[in-house]
Amino acid sequence: MLHLLALEINVVTHCNLSCVGCSHSSPAAAEGFADVATVGRDFSALADVVEPVYVRLVGGEPLLHPELDQIIGAIRSAMPHAIIRLYTNGTRIDKGTSPWLAALDELLVSVYPRAAVPDSTLRHLAAECATANTTLLVERFFAFRASRPTRQLTATEARQVFQTCQMAHAKSAHIVQDGHVYLCPMSAPATIARHDGPSCRIEPHDTLEHRLSAFLNRKDPLAKCHNCLGTVGSRLPHAMASRKTWVELSTRGEIDYSHMDVLLRDPDSNNFCSVAETW
Repeated sequence: MLHLLALEINVVTHCNLSCVGCSHSSPAAAEGFADVATVGRDFSALADVVEPVYVRLVGGEPLLHPELDQIIGAIRSAMPHAIIRLYTNGTRIDKGTSPWLAALDELLVSVYPRAAVPDSTLRHLAAECATANTTLLVERFFAFRASRPTRQLTATEARQVFQTCQMAHAKSAHIVQDGHVYLCPMSAPATIARHDGPSCRIEPHDTLEHRLSAFLNRKDPLAKCHNCLGTVGSRLPHAMASRKTWVELSTRGEIDYSHMDVLLRDPDSNNFCSVAETW
């Protein structure tokens, strides 16, 4: 049995916001929804060989999924002991009852300066979470780490970025998508139901544990790491773009070597882009 900090799933690929530097490239992604039956199949198969502490529901903006409660239910059925945490920008949370809330263990609301969720909404949500016995976490962002470099990285740079990538290592942000496990959000396909790039196939099941362990514990960077800054990109003040300008504005990153040094000393360090709040 493999013991992991987390597995993640892109509940949807698209988002209602266009944050410059989004590591999931959601502003440039086509509309896509995770399939309930596929999610149930994949997590049930993984449950035989993987025991994650967390299953994180990310995106895109997960609240755009019309069958969100069924997605959560499929994961809960497959991995009943995992802590299920959903990440949302909060802009789609209204003051009505959210039927999916009670099925979660934790709800994390990322608040962005140019799409701020009113404190009145957060207060109402805190009361609703208390009733549902769901932990509410709030994180206020003032910056992002660039994930797209201005140029292709050299072999040495790609290895350095890979070595310090919290997504691939310390944060265990491994994406489960359509019969595959991808090492990190940046390497997963932006289109659901399309396989692209290195991954670990969930089938055949009888060799899954060995293959998945080897894939997640690889020592060499992926080919895609040459076009990615991992979690050591330069810090960008939070900004919004349009779908037309997002790629251009998000492909201006450089390696932040001072932050790389921080992560070499402490792989669990924060990225100095947000402040956590207690509600």
